[in-house]
Amino acid sequence: MSEIALKTKTVELVASIMRLSVDAARELLGFRAQVVLTFEELRAALGDACGEFWFLDRRLQVGVAGSGDPPAGAHVDAARHVLERHGLLAQSDLVAAGPSSAEMLAAADRVASMLTGWHFARVALRNPEFNPHNLHEVGCPLSKSLWIETMDGLAEVQEAIVEAAIAVAGVPVQISKSLGPGPCYSPIPVRQIPWVVINAGADGRSLLIRHHWAGDLGRQASLSLDESDTQISIAIALPDLRRYPNAPPNFYLPDNLGSRRLTVWLDQRVGGRRINGPQCALGGDQRFRYKSKDMPDGTVAGVIPNVIGLAPEDAINVLRAQEFEPKRAGDGREVVVQDPAAESVATTDRQTVILTAGP
Repeated sequence: MSEIALKTKTVELVASIMRLSVDAARELLGFRAQVVLTFEELRAALGDACGEFWFLDRRLQVGVAGSGDPPAGAHVDAARHVLERHGLLAQSDLVAAGPSSAEMLAAADRVASMLTGWHFARVALRNPEFNPHNLHEVGCPLSKSLWIETMDGLAEVQEAIVEAAIAVAGVPVQISKSLGPGPCYSPIPVRQIPWVVINAGADGRSLLIRHHWAGDLGRQASLSLDESDTQISIAIALPDLRRYPNAPPNFYLPDNLGSRRLTVWLDQRVGGRRINGPQCALGGDQRFRYKSKDMPDGTVAGVIPNVIGLAPEDAINVLRAQEFEPKRAGDGREVVVQDPAAESVATTDRQTVILTAGP
């Protein structure tokens, strides 16, 4: 079938489904195709304030997060400019959306960490019953709320775990019993794995860590965090598929190999507290770069991680694991200045980084 014939068939099908004339269906499809082509530019204009978009009464609805109702602000003006330039403003409405894209993704990470190891529930970014082929609903894959898919007929202890996951979400959560009838309560055992800190967040209240796995382990990580005035204790675990309790006959055990970065969100600033926990590889032989950056001449240089706020001993270990040469100045309990600054591109293979420790 030629491309023209395929487009004609599509228009006729849409006209039949939506009970429109052929001309109206062609106009509607053209409008929606233009929206799809414009969406990446629209999302760039809104940034983290980008919610979902959808169609209502043949008009485009653009969700804008965190801007009041009706939405207003600089990102709304930028979105209007994009829509107007593409001839879509007259057929569009800017409406108040739920949490931002960044907030939704962070919430999904938190909920997924709570549910890792349990087979009766999992997290989704939009309604699991969403049909991407439904022309009335097609839009951005982020929704105004997270969805937790559960099995039907959960036991009391299973309900408690789901409630705990909802409590840590920090965004609206809806439940969908789309996993079908549930068997008896049966957790998947997990195995703790090595991890290392590769960067401290610029806000001083988060840590970027990296872990790797090999062998018969699942891929979804479970993170536990325990904070005190002097310590930050972290543990990372993955499902141990060798001990999967409901494995069917001839269950295939994949030989997985990979690595992942996770962000640990802290209740307080790092503030020089020592970082430890089961399988903590700080000071060990793990070598992980924070990130790399392609230089104009095609070479790859390391980027110096942020260690401000870390205890000097931990900062030294983070830098050494990334092949830098740390030098300490001062006798304080946390790093207050680093030279070169964080995000600087290393000028040599083993760049010297001077750490000033303050009170």
